[in-house]
Amino acid sequence: DVETSFQIVDGKVDPLPFNPNNCLVSIGVNDEYYFFNHNHENFDIQSNHKAVQDILDKTTLLVGHNIKFDLQWLFATGFKYSGAVYDTMVFDYVWARGVKVPLSLDECCRRHQTTTKKKKGILEKYLQDGMGFDIIPHEIVEEYGIADVQSTYEVALSQSKQEGKSIEQIAAY
Repeated sequence: DVETSFQIVDGKVDPLPFNPNNCLVSIGVNDEYYFFNHNHENFDIQSNHKAVQDILDKTTLLVGHNIKFDLQWLFATGFKYSGAVYDTMVFDYVWARGVKVPLSLDECCRRHQTTTKKKKGILEKYLQDGMGFDIIPHEIVEEYGIADVQSTYEVALSQSKQEGKSIEQIAAY
């Protein structure tokens, strides 16, 4: 899971890496959390980049929610990954069979009766004020990001049970 800074462009949030004013703030992988760009703290970006790349080099299946967003940031910031990808959001979209359902991580958690990530709470005020994850205190960003990773994992497990297959078997479709 990645968290980023963002800009408001024409009244809309633009969190994409193609905006030169945006930056990768952090990456959550399993139980680990790595910071890259944050206004309040100094982090060892090179060591964190190497640690995440080492994980990606050993990974055969990358699981995420709306993983295309994360992959855009990973590739735009110099990471390499060539393994399989599994997206919990795409699974729920396909499983809905044409019925329009909300696809946010929170809604997928509700449908699968899994732990919903710790909702914005204190984060909400920062986001309403137009502040990106680069400005929000890093402890809050880390707690939020770890909760995202855990929720995504739980949804993926629920989806695999729903299909009666492992996550790897579903990703092989």
